[in-house]
Amino acid sequence: MSLKVWLKRILIGLVALLIVALVGTAIFLLTFDPNAYKSRLEQMVYDRYHRTLSIDGDIELSLFPRIGLTVSDVSLTDRDSTQHFASIGDARLAVAIWPLLWNRLVVDYVSVNDFKAWLVRTKDGQFNFSDLVSVPALPASQTLSTGPHIVGAAQAASDDIAQVNIQEPADKTDLQIDIAGLELHGGELHLDDQRTNSRIRMTELSLTTGRMTYDQAFDVALQGRLRGNRPTVDAPVEARGRMRINPLRQSYAIEQGNINVTGQLGGLQAEQILLQGGVAYNAFLQTIGMADLRARVVGDYEGRRTVKNLNFSATVPDLSVDRSRAEFKVSDLALRLKGEQQERMVELAVDAPSLAVSPDSASGAPVEGSLKLSGDDTILGVSMALDQIGGDAYHIRAGKFDMEAAWQRDDQEIGVNMSSPLEWRVFQRRAALSAIKGDMKIHDPRGSVDPVSVPFIGSLSADAWQDDYHADLNAVVDGGKVDFTMQASRQDSPAINFDLMADRLNLNALLPTVQKPETEPEEAQEGQEKAAEEAEGQQRVQQRPTNLDWRALTGLDLKGGIAIDQLHWGDLALDHLRAGVRAGNDQFAVEDIKAGLYGGTLDAGLELTADQLATLDLSIVDVNYGALTRALTNRQRLAGKGDVRAKLISRGKTWPALLAGLTGDAKINVTNGAWVGVDFSQAMDDADDVLLNAFSGQLPRIASHYDASRRTRFDTLDVALELANGQGRFNRIELVAPDIRINEAEPASVDLVSRRLDVLLHILATGEGNQLLTRLGSVGVPLLVSGPFDDLVYAVQWKNIRDRVVKDAIQEGLLDNLSGPSGDVAESFLPDESGETNPKSETQDSLERVGDILKGLLKK
Repeated sequence: MSLKVWLKRILIGLVALLIVALVGTAIFLLTFDPNAYKSRLEQMVYDRYHRTLSIDGDIELSLFPRIGLTVSDVSLTDRDSTQHFASIGDARLAVAIWPLLWNRLVVDYVSVNDFKAWLVRTKDGQFNFSDLVSVPALPASQTLSTGPHIVGAAQAASDDIAQVNIQEPADKTDLQIDIAGLELHGGELHLDDQRTNSRIRMTELSLTTGRMTYDQAFDVALQGRLRGNRPTVDAPVEARGRMRINPLRQSYAIEQGNINVTGQLGGLQAEQILLQGGVAYNAFLQTIGMADLRARVVGDYEGRRTVKNLNFSATVPDLSVDRSRAEFKVSDLALRLKGEQQERMVELAVDAPSLAVSPDSASGAPVEGSLKLSGDDTILGVSMALDQIGGDAYHIRAGKFDMEAAWQRDDQEIGVNMSSPLEWRVFQRRAALSAIKGDMKIHDPRGSVDPVSVPFIGSLSADAWQDDYHADLNAVVDGGKVDFTMQASRQDSPAINFDLMADRLNLNALLPTVQKPETEPEEAQEGQEKAAEEAEGQQRVQQRPTNLDWRALTGLDLKGGIAIDQLHWGDLALDHLRAGVRAGNDQFAVEDIKAGLYGGTLDAGLELTADQLATLDLSIVDVNYGALTRALTNRQRLAGKGDVRAKLISRGKTWPALLAGLTGDAKINVTNGAWVGVDFSQAMDDADDVLLNAFSGQLPRIASHYDASRRTRFDTLDVALELANGQGRFNRIELVAPDIRINEAEPASVDLVSRRLDVLLHILATGEGNQLLTRLGSVGVPLLVSGPFDDLVYAVQWKNIRDRVVKDAIQEGLLDNLSGPSGDVAESFLPDESGETNPKSETQDSLERVGDILKGLLKK
């Protein structure tokens, strides 16, 4: 048989085979139903992932000119759960046929509509999609090596990061996947983060990509809107860039990224959040790199530390972190922050020119940082520097850690400088300033001309692994030794225990106070005192009250003890002071305050709460009142021995508000003492002389102001005061002296807000001393003590004397003739501004007539 015949037969056979294939294909297309494989596909997914796949819509399949697949109403549950993990409204894709012959999967396009996913992070940090993206463990025979990491441009970062040499199975590596583009519209992503108790979602999600090839960069554009109510989030998001992914190696990189966010993100009301640059991340090797990264945040932050007009910027030209190799490199890192916090300007800066850490070495240029707070005539500046960096990745050392701080307000200045070596054991999470040496200088022209120096030494240590933090500081204050130790735990919400011990602590060196000159009662100084009081009052009005930040008590957990043998503050001196400090449950308390106080004992307790409530319980027994009143008021008001007991509460955010809200009661008891500044017996004698000489026209001078040379000696003095919202009423004033007795009458009030006293004292004779008191007997003489605290005036209230004979004299014109133009009888007893008494006037005749009557009355 000839060759021609065989060729003819072969050709006929091929044609027949082609016809059979075409007919078979046609029959397959006409009879094949892809929906018949739904149940098999769902079973495969459940067997592999323990998730339920549901395909409620039809599956449509086409073979020519390309393989096309359309599916709708698809959902997938969480692992071993009925909760939805993801759903798709409809999805379409087309696959080119001919590239499959060369083991290449080329998808012409992928289009997804109404995509939704519910992502959950549990409290232990696991995501509900971890099983879908996990990489099977490599056999022991396969080798793994890592190469250099990100230094330079983002392209180099994505190329060099996590170079893994894996002998990959053929069924995983021979097939090459190439997607011409992806479009996603109407997507939603929901995130429930149980670790931080937050829930946010991205809606209106739109995603488009360029050609997606395995481990090749492709364009990405994303738009959406972040929403949430825990925390409150409402912010549109736009992102563009080039992305490279390699799921098998778990490496992801963004090149030329540009992310722009505006709106509300929790407490941040952002005018702009901008991120630009390149980032590469390898989850398998735990490496991250940044190249030419720039970040900017502009807006207002409302939170525990509210910051208005926030402007934050960061530049990171080159940064790489490789946890698998314990390597860290950064160059030219710069952070800047500006804003307004509680009417103060805040400025923060951090610079790291170069820093490289590896298992073999650690080196770098000095790392510097600074913080500045300014406002209300107050400036606080802090600067720090880390130099002489050495060691290695496991034990980083800095031969020199320097810190300088300065606080200034008006002419007051406080400066602190300190230096110490620093050690940081990275993987043990321990750090220490092992040998602190520093000095604090305080300069306040109101207290001392020369600055006060407080040298100190000590150490600080932190062990984050054991959650243990220590401080041990020793200082010398004005020649007295002061020791302070502290231990804390719980980094997020510290529990602090401390002890403060000192043999002698002079707070005047640390907190200088204005040294008031000794005030004497001479009349020549009264005008100066009044002028000074008026100026001080105007200054108090002009000064803005200082807000007390009670929020610091929230979440505070503090316990401590104070033991000071000698404490001086201003003119106040305490001996053997002991106290306990406790803070917790939004309360702060200084408990069991015990001390020796001017020959007596002090026992007190103070409590503050986060809702601005202050409570004071005070008991002072057998104290020397002369020394105590001089220390507190710079004047001796009382002399003798006695007790003080007080229970007071108040509420307010400023000192004036606390004073205005002061409520409670106080009691004072003094024995064998003296009321310094006024002699009530002498005052009655002066009044008697005025009346006896009224007809002569030459009125004797009568004292009406504080005079340290005058004293009212008494056997006992009892005072009971009741306060309500800064206003007080004396329920009891009883003074018992050898020849007089004094009780309170109406009015009997004190105004702590305006610093004014108005008390009417009823004076009775208990002996044969003053003729006026003796004559009046049980009627007594009313004496009004009134005026500002620092300029009290006392005057006899003649019109209130309930005696028939005196009233008869008054009816005869006594008061009309003794009164000045103002009608105030007391003022008529005082000299005029020139210091001279009133000359004899045309009313002298009438005065003489009344005087005759009065002399007769007083001698009865």
